[in-house]
Amino acid sequence: MSWKRLQDKQLQERLKTRARIVQLIREFFIKEGFLEVETPIVVPSAGQEPYLNPFKIEFWDEQGHRKQGYLITSPEYSHKKLLAAGFEKTFEITRAFRAGEHFGGLHNPEFTMLEWYRANADYYLIMEDVEKMVTYVINALGHKNIEATEYQGKMIDLSSPWERLTMQQAWEKYAHISNGSTICDRTYLSRLCGERGYAVKANDTYDDLFFKIFLNEIEPKLGYPKPTILYDYPVSMAALARLKPSPQPSPIKGEGEKQVPLPEGEEGRRTGEGVAERFEVYIAGIELGNAFSELNDAQEQRRRFIEEQKLRKQLGKEPIPLDEDFLDAVGHMPPSSGIAFGVDRLVMLLTNAARIEDVLAFPASEIFKKM
Repeated sequence: MSWKRLQDKQLQERLKTRARIVQLIREFFIKEGFLEVETPIVVPSAGQEPYLNPFKIEFWDEQGHRKQGYLITSPEYSHKKLLAAGFEKTFEITRAFRAGEHFGGLHNPEFTMLEWYRANADYYLIMEDVEKMVTYVINALGHKNIEATEYQGKMIDLSSPWERLTMQQAWEKYAHISNGSTICDRTYLSRLCGERGYAVKANDTYDDLFFKIFLNEIEPKLGYPKPTILYDYPVSMAALARLKPSPQPSPIKGEGEKQVPLPEGEEGRRTGEGVAERFEVYIAGIELGNAFSELNDAQEQRRRFIEEQKLRKQLGKEPIPLDEDFLDAVGHMPPSSGIAFGVDRLVMLLTNAARIEDVLAFPASEIFKKM
């Protein structure tokens, strides 16, 4: 990469806006009573997600003893340890790292992650946080018409309330199936993929089949013209989220309970069968955030991790050691919720940038161009 790229006036303006956006995010959470924390980027055990690839590193102490670790794919484990220790509202703007992804477009191997967590709250409150935070940033930037923000030739209405769709509703709306509950059936998905011309292999997992249709027929349509909060994911995609209880009327009990009123027409959706309390937020077809009502059952979390380790091996990947301290902390967490949110992608949307490299001073696609 040549330093002369940084002389581009449009890039300079975007970098100045980026700095302002980061400042406003920090300002918002401090005003909301969150504590800004700093957690380690180098850790002895990274996330277990089978489809993520952490950077593995080696270093030495002063006596020459070799240490192995990972660069974080997310600061999630550290924040949950803070929740277990009694910290109730935390946020962090940090660097996260993921290998094996595209250089450019929507991805950079080193990127800026915003995460925040609430004790005694469910994922509905995080949905409210996301809307409020984005609205706060847009208004502070001086956007004259929040209801008509242009992104890549299309107009986006960023005003509240945002659209909320369950995963099953999204399949009915965009994949045009008559009964969204059938997406939980692998046999049905296999047949549907075949009917729609997707290549189907005998060893395709449920997730493989699901994403053949989701990534091509559903995801590109999300977030138009309003941002979309897509929630209640299939159980196999629960990750670190808890399952939605049924028939209890509320997933959160006890002192300090916090819930927000549901939008019109959504009353009663706090209960359900066969779904995880997880949501993702989309604007203009771009995924910005991934949130959970956090699992706080240590035994169940261990079981999921072991299953994910098995899948990593099947994919030909090296298993990642379990973070036993994290598993211990999970069992001491109060009912909680949290989200990982992509700062770079928010900057893209608010500066009308088509590619992530257009909002980074030193993107990997440039600095590693000749390697």
